[in-house]
Amino acid sequence: MQQKVHSQQYAEGNIRNSTDAMIPYVTVSLIDANHKVIKSLRADSKGYFKIEIAKELNRDSLLLEFKHIAYVTQQIALSSSPVAYAVKLADKPISLDEVQVKSKPRIRQNGDTTSYKMGSFTSAEDRNIGDAIRRMPGMEVDDAGVIKYNGTKVSNMYIDGDDLLNEGYGIGTRTIKPEMIEDLEVIQGHEHRKVKQGLSKSDQVAINLKVKEDAKLKWSGQARVGAGLPYGVETDNNAMTFNKKFKTLNNLQGNTVGDDMSKEVTATHSFDLTSATSAGSPDIPLNRYNKNHSLAINLNNLYNLNKTWQLKNNVNLWGDRVNRQSSILQNYRIDDQLISYDDRMETKSRAMYGNISLGLESNTDNYFFKNQFAFKAGSLKDNSFITNNNNDFLQQDRDQSYRFSNNLEYIPKLRNKNILTVYSNVNAGRHKENLSVSPGIMKDILNADNPYKEVRQQIKTPELSFNAGASYTLPGRLINQEYKADYQYRDIRLESDLQLADLDDQVRPVYGFVDNAFRWKENVVEFSGTWDAKFKKSELQMRLPVQYGRWNLADGNFDFRDVENRVFFNPIASFKQYVYNKDYINLSYALRNVTGAIDNIYKGKILVNFRDLIANDARFDVRKQQNMVLDYSFQRPLEMLYMNASLSYSQMNANNIVSRNLTASGIQSVFIPLKNKMNTLNSSFGVSKYFSDLKTSASLKSAYNITHYNQLLNEQLLPYKNAELIVEPTVEFKGIQGVTLSYKSIWTMSRNTVDQELATTSAFDSKNQLWVNNLSMMYVPFFNFFVKGSVAHRKLEQTNLKNIQNTFLDMNIRYKVPKWKMEFELEMRNLTNIKMYESYAISAVQESISRYPLNGRLSLFRMSYLF
Repeated sequence: MQQKVHSQQYAEGNIRNSTDAMIPYVTVSLIDANHKVIKSLRADSKGYFKIEIAKELNRDSLLLEFKHIAYVTQQIALSSSPVAYAVKLADKPISLDEVQVKSKPRIRQNGDTTSYKMGSFTSAEDRNIGDAIRRMPGMEVDDAGVIKYNGTKVSNMYIDGDDLLNEGYGIGTRTIKPEMIEDLEVIQGHEHRKVKQGLSKSDQVAINLKVKEDAKLKWSGQARVGAGLPYGVETDNNAMTFNKKFKTLNNLQGNTVGDDMSKEVTATHSFDLTSATSAGSPDIPLNRYNKNHSLAINLNNLYNLNKTWQLKNNVNLWGDRVNRQSSILQNYRIDDQLISYDDRMETKSRAMYGNISLGLESNTDNYFFKNQFAFKAGSLKDNSFITNNNNDFLQQDRDQSYRFSNNLEYIPKLRNKNILTVYSNVNAGRHKENLSVSPGIMKDILNADNPYKEVRQQIKTPELSFNAGASYTLPGRLINQEYKADYQYRDIRLESDLQLADLDDQVRPVYGFVDNAFRWKENVVEFSGTWDAKFKKSELQMRLPVQYGRWNLADGNFDFRDVENRVFFNPIASFKQYVYNKDYINLSYALRNVTGAIDNIYKGKILVNFRDLIANDARFDVRKQQNMVLDYSFQRPLEMLYMNASLSYSQMNANNIVSRNLTASGIQSVFIPLKNKMNTLNSSFGVSKYFSDLKTSASLKSAYNITHYNQLLNEQLLPYKNAELIVEPTVEFKGIQGVTLSYKSIWTMSRNTVDQELATTSAFDSKNQLWVNNLSMMYVPFFNFFVKGSVAHRKLEQTNLKNIQNTFLDMNIRYKVPKWKMEFELEMRNLTNIKMYESYAISAVQESISRYPLNGRLSLFRMSYLF
């Protein structure tokens, strides 16, 4: 395919293989009619070439010749007029005897490391490595950029062996260009600390991006601006370079078109006691309903000071202003009584978040040292205008928090080859929540059924924690041993103040209510031994920890004092049997005794929002959890086939349960002493395959889960059973030149039932089915011009309710101009202009019907400068 350009002094273009991936370093020669080479050069790493042509030469008698060791040599006539060439080379059949001309396979395996050739899985339309990774067999990428390998979540993304992005590597998946990367390595049994590698069993998976040599010598990135009609603007800018001494990835983005920018935001405090509203969010992409003004800055810099020491800093700043509306009807049917809450809400939110960390690390074969300091802070301001059962309220929520932390770890290898580990972690923070609702709510509960003007609440939760310990590891030929001692201290205060403003503006405490002044002090010592045995095709691990804890609990306002002394034994064991190559069966068992925290033992009532009031009247919370898991992993990298299956059973026994009392004015919840049990059975299966001949990648995931649990509603203990079946096929077909077809479907069937005797009179029919189908087609009519159309269809079926269906149509048109390093794009969202989304959720005793206004049709024009 050719398109006209203005220059008359050279021939230029791009070279691709049969999968439309760029072919780097092809030898391009200008030859005459006698096949004499006039001039020769090599294409660059992106498959682009530009060869000068002397004016005195007769273009009609010249040829361009393209040579590469892995592809069939091709000659094309030089056009009489200037053109841009789109050259496609055919794969070269290679005899087994011609080992000297073998090209690298798309996937290679060496021990625990599997390498994917990035260029084998890229297409011209790819914006980032996430687009290419989705095609790799065995790999999954979600919208946040989080990667899974054969069903296991990837813990870290290294760039040439350096952990630039920590656990929040999604920004890298969404911004790094695939043409920068030579290979993607998947490392199973990953252990970051070199001094401890091979000494303990690890189920972690990490990936390492091997950067191309020419990409290490330059900066790469983009500067993008966009404007929408009838509304919205956006910008997305990034710059990165990855060389041996310095690696950086920086991103600045903002938009008012609904796109999510909070993917790297993490919690700044341990728990929330209040919430803005009782409303949820629709289960559709955020940009279809989000009305926002968002800005995010992400800075990541790593300096290799010398061969052993590196300094790293990561900064994430985010701000958001959001306006959302919803209407929700909730019906509860308990004991032949129907309780309804009919809410219409408009919430205006302003949120800010910051996370700054600085780390110093040395990671060698003889020792590991790391010290990381971090500071997090966040604030949230919510104003919610609520109409509840035809009564109007204004709810204001103010939330502020910050946290400092410092983590230190030192692991030397001793002279006797044993390993010593010492570590410490310090955390200090404060969380403040202010809530007010006007006019007065729950007057029958809070004010003896008398009207009042406003309810106001303040909550403060300062927190200090310290953790330190040491372990001693003895490597052995068959068995590695580790003995560990750990100490943990935690001090948390919960101070709450609930007040009413009467109609005459007099502010006073709530009569009959006592505020919280609770203090939780925790001292826990743990001693453990871990044994790792490795045989030819088997691995056995056993960990036997014994834990002693002392908890001092007090609240002077309630004259409450309690000292808890507990001893727990929490054994863990696993056995892995390799069946063939890297195929394995893994069986594990874990017993855990988990203690509660201050948020489920404080005594005074806390207002969660305009509807919910919660308190505790429970014993010290202890939950005994047992978990058994059977995993199977099947890997055939060279055949590009992966399968995984899992079966797990878990049982939780608790000594407390939440009792909820529903009335027309609101919901009161109390954590009370009552034995409670929950059983869960989960099963899953996944398969992923790449078909080279068909240029098709396909995968199938499925899961079936059953949970038995109890709820205490209006003094009635209801045993529930929840069953869910999920089937999720995905296919991408590239067998037609210039066309890519993608299909993804999710089918979910679920049913929530209560005990049969109660179900006949008290329960809704809760069986429902949800189909979500996404189909898209990418068409490349000519070089560097991309047209993509997408359709998303949702259908929800519920017994005795009408079916709900929605169909969303989107289109994207994009044109690259390599000569200008520019890209122009037109994105059209919601072409069918759907303005309202309706959904419902059904359980055995609850029916919830929700309506959300959507953003409507949007045309967004973008212009990008690529470098």
